Amino acid sequence: MRHLGENIRDNFHNSKVVTHFYKAAKAYDRCEFNDHFNQIRDLVSKAVETLERIGFHTWSRAFCPENRYNIMTSNITESMNFMFDVEKEFFIVALFDEINKRFVFLFHQRRMELVNSANRFVPSIEKDISKYVNAGNKLLAYQIANYKSSVTGHGDVATVDLQRRTCTCRIFDLDKIPCPHAMAALRAQYGADFGNQIYEYSSPYYSVEKYIMAYCEKIHPMPPEDSWIVPLDVIEREKYLLHMLIQANLEERDIIDGVELVNHFQ
Repeated sequence: MRHLGENIRDNFHNSKVVTHFYKAAKAYDRCEFNDHFNQIRDLVSKAVETLERIGFHTWSRAFCPENRYNIMTSNITESMNFMFDVEKEFFIVALFDEINKRFVFLFHQRRMELVNSANRFVPSIEKDISKYVNAGNKLLAYQIANYKSSVTGHGDVATVDLQRRTCTCRIFDLDKIPCPHAMAALRAQYGADFGNQIYEYSSPYYSVEKYIMAYCEKIHPMPPEDSWIVPLDVIEREKYLLHMLIQANLEERDIIDGVELVNHFQ
């Protein structure tokens, strides 16, 4: 998404278009998306043609299929290139040794960051939960069925289905943590146990436990080369390639010797 935003900035030279592009891209519901997209249409119609040709599903949260929005792809490659900017010029064995060392350090560092955490979820999600709880405190929830509520406030109306873990604002659906509307619905549904239920209705992948597990794998150092167990077919292939290289060098040497001999008699 960032690359697309930069291309729009470079090609159309309009900061307002870029602003509305990012707001449209990050919008959860299609009504908000359409508001910003129509603003782009009014400002630079050619930018709209470009974005429509690319396809909304490739850059917009509101139109993204399933739950894949904002998953990094090519950015991972760029991050690796930046991380090993100097080391990538090393010989292959030395490069892999540096990659090994770097990831051993990073895995240990990230594992230890939260190993003594008193929170159930990682800090960024705890921050979102706190923000959504405060926003939910200003909303009114009316139960219209078991585990289903209508939530109102600030001229906004949303429907929350706790069993399906959905809200018409779509934040609950996509981010997998209760949105402000869902927070109000949870408070109405569970009363005093509201605080614990927040975590029960959130994705377990946000938990500190899952985070630590993601970095618990041991990365062993590369053993000395003389201890490597090389498959027989690889050894045979190396022998064949070495033989072909020697033959090519001998033939090249013969050609050079022939040219030198001709030059000598001239």
